[in-house]
Amino acid sequence: MTKRVLSLRFFTLIELFMAIVVVLILIGVLVPRLARAREYARQKYCMNNMSQIALAFQTYIQDNNNDMPPSMYWLTDLSVVYDAAKDLKLYKCPSSTTAYMESPSQMYQRTEAEFTANWKNCDYYLTGTMKDIELRNSIFNEGLGNNAYHFDMSNPGRITQSVVAAKINDERLIYERNYYSHFKSFNVIDIADRHYEVEKNGFTKYWTLDERGWIEISLDAFP
Repeated sequence: MTKRVLSLRFFTLIELFMAIVVVLILIGVLVPRLARAREYARQKYCMNNMSQIALAFQTYIQDNNNDMPPSMYWLTDLSVVYDAAKDLKLYKCPSSTTAYMESPSQMYQRTEAEFTANWKNCDYYLTGTMKDIELRNSIFNEGLGNNAYHFDMSNPGRITQSVVAAKINDERLIYERNYYSHFKSFNVIDIADRHYEVEKNGFTKYWTLDERGWIEISLDAFP
């Protein structure tokens, strides 16, 4: 009788151990998939944010003879369409660690001091055609070439020429500041028709800034 009880208890412990092993295996399989599904949802949410901002630019462009809003900080100043997209949560990617803005004043880039304080508060870059860029540079430099990002296009040296040649200069785009935002990729939206794509090859063909807030002159895809 005693031997049978001991044998039964030993068999139950083995079953419990096997059940734990199975649960751990399932957790190991499911958790990465759940994390990926959550990040995929965040990516879609981010795309929706960018689409709303692009719509605000579309509205401005249609009402202003196809011109982009005036701003000397043409790559980072999204405050120019705040009146048409007033939800401050739109300007933050849900996958980023950027804090949510509490006031539209945290977007303003009307002066160098405001730019220095605020340019990292939005998670998205904005760019346009070369004509757009030159017109917006002229607000800062009165047509003399240099721009607010310390990048002189009027008298370009070899490095400047290489950088300009590498960039997309014939489209109006909104794209994320962080190349690793979603599965080591980032979202790009065309303002003209709000179609989007997921960029997996880095920033080589997109304008970006370095930590000083100057145009990034490295053509490294992941500076």
